[in-house]
Amino acid sequence: MRWVFSIIIFVLFQAVAFCQNQRIDSLEAIIALNKKDAETAKAFNFLSYEFVRTDVEKAKKYLWAAKNLATFLKEDRVLSATYSQLSSIHQNEAKLDSAQFYLTKLSEIAAVAKGENASVIKGNYYATAGLFYKKSGKLKEALDYFILARNIAVGNGDIVSASGQAINIGNSYLGLSDFNEALQYYLEALQGFEQTKNKKGQSFCYQNIGECYIELQRYSSALPYVNKSISLKKEMNDTRGLGNAEQSLGRIYLGLEAYDKALLHYNNALTIVRDLKLSTEEVKVNFNLGKIYSQKEDKEKALSYFEKSKLLAKKLGDSSSVILADLEILAIKEATSKIKENEVNALEDIQTLKESGALSKEAAGYKNLAEYYTNLKQYDKALEFTNLYVKLNDSIRNNEIQAQFKIIEENFNKANNEKQIALLQKDQIIYNEKLKQQRFWLVLSGLVILFISLGVWMFIHRNKLKQKMKEMELRNQLAADLHDEVGSSLSSIYMLSQMANEEQTINQQAILKKVSTNAQETMEKMSDIVWMLKPNESTKNVIERMQRFGQEMCGSKQIKFNFLVEKEAEITLTTLQNKNLYLIYKEAINNAVKYSETDTIEVSILFKAKKIQMDVRDFGNGFNQKTIQKGNGLENMEKRAHEIKGTLAITSEVKQGTQVTLVFPVS
Repeated sequence: MRWVFSIIIFVLFQAVAFCQNQRIDSLEAIIALNKKDAETAKAFNFLSYEFVRTDVEKAKKYLWAAKNLATFLKEDRVLSATYSQLSSIHQNEAKLDSAQFYLTKLSEIAAVAKGENASVIKGNYYATAGLFYKKSGKLKEALDYFILARNIAVGNGDIVSASGQAINIGNSYLGLSDFNEALQYYLEALQGFEQTKNKKGQSFCYQNIGECYIELQRYSSALPYVNKSISLKKEMNDTRGLGNAEQSLGRIYLGLEAYDKALLHYNNALTIVRDLKLSTEEVKVNFNLGKIYSQKEDKEKALSYFEKSKLLAKKLGDSSSVILADLEILAIKEATSKIKENEVNALEDIQTLKESGALSKEAAGYKNLAEYYTNLKQYDKALEFTNLYVKLNDSIRNNEIQAQFKIIEENFNKANNEKQIALLQKDQIIYNEKLKQQRFWLVLSGLVILFISLGVWMFIHRNKLKQKMKEMELRNQLAADLHDEVGSSLSSIYMLSQMANEEQTINQQAILKKVSTNAQETMEKMSDIVWMLKPNESTKNVIERMQRFGQEMCGSKQIKFNFLVEKEAEITLTTLQNKNLYLIYKEAINNAVKYSETDTIEVSILFKAKKIQMDVRDFGNGFNQKTIQKGNGLENMEKRAHEIKGTLAITSEVKQGTQVTLVFPVS
């Protein structure tokens, strides 16, 4: 049964691999047709979606191909999707001019879009603009665009797009520290993705719910959601998603003050975001690495990572991240002569964060400014900003908010459980019906297998019986040979010995010589018959016996004997094959020695393609095949060849010698 189980596992594994690559293969098959049509342009676009989270360069290659073809065909819907992805990718790579260029091109298409594709094109623009502003730290502007994009998707009945925009709206609320609103949209998105069985979307939702708990500083509650997300992302081989999940794990362990674990996960994330050229994510990773080293009181490394984050954020135009990095740097650096200037800049930065609505970031700013004044030993100001931090942090994460957050989650789970119960009841009914059908087919299959097994057993048993009958028949034949040949020889010896007792001395010597000859022949016949009775004789033993017989026969007549075996193999012969091969050979050798008057006999045995070929050749008198009458010897040889499903060929010319060729199959 183990081999059956192994086959099942192998088939299932292959099926999973096939499903993962089927979409890519089908899209590449469309492109391979090399047609300049809308379907090909769409295929380029869809392939870019498949690779954007694992191989950005390959994704861009497909996007440029889609852009060129869609421009040539004037397919604005395809072109809008292409511009959307190109804008997002270039912003991730910190190429702001290119990102803005493609966003502007998308805006131009959306402004003039008409007909059935207009709403989709506008939806692409709103979603892309929302992401652009979100990555730039402008959450309020981003939120407005995401809401517009979601409304269009809902109007079009596009559940997947609507759920995707619900995630973006949730992310914006999360950035604005409105955790309850964020959770409402994440749960809405999760419901949509579960309905459409979209695992990628579900993985985003689980991670973002985890992020809500992280912001509420409930790290233990966040961990199960993040692990759920990781499980789905591994299943889909979502490299980019795994990079985001590593960041979430890093934040959890940073909050739990397990700094070494946090470092491990953030370094994993840094490797992934650099490989995929995700500069916007690299800003966050560097910032959090700085936070970890700051907590570990390694100021030099902390400043290094904050500076890296700030530099990259400036390149991306993400003013919010620049401010956060500046405030962290301010809290670490020693006091300088520019105390007043630093204070003014820090207060301006905090005001900017306050205006953007990023409450968590504003609170972090107060905390960093409090640490800055503590380093300066200005404890009154340090206390002032500490109080501002505590007050704002408490308002963000107060008990009322946490309780409401819990109620929202519990209500969703309750509604989900009720749906699951209803579905389970339906599934139970369907399962019972299927079970009845399965039992019927199982019984039927069992009966079929039983009859097939019985048939196979009977067939095998019958063959064994037939084989035994053949063996019995052969043994009976050998017993008859023993009775006829050896019996007659013994009778002859007996009669000759009686004559020797009655004849004169001279005749007695001749008779005794004949008795000796007959006795020798009888011994040889007995030896042959006993040997033939041995089952499963290998070719090696058969050939050795044949060679010995040939040498003895030819040696008695001073005939040169050549015996050649090519490609000898260990092939087991049946008793019937043993007997007939040897007796045909003996008859051929006897005939050559007795009648050919040859001075040389050559024997060759060749193994090829599961067959044995034996040639016995002399160079003596030969005979005319047209005039010669076949005797019992030749007829017996042909009969024996037929018994082992072989062919016997005898070729001869007068004064040119004779050749006997036997070919028969072996297993």
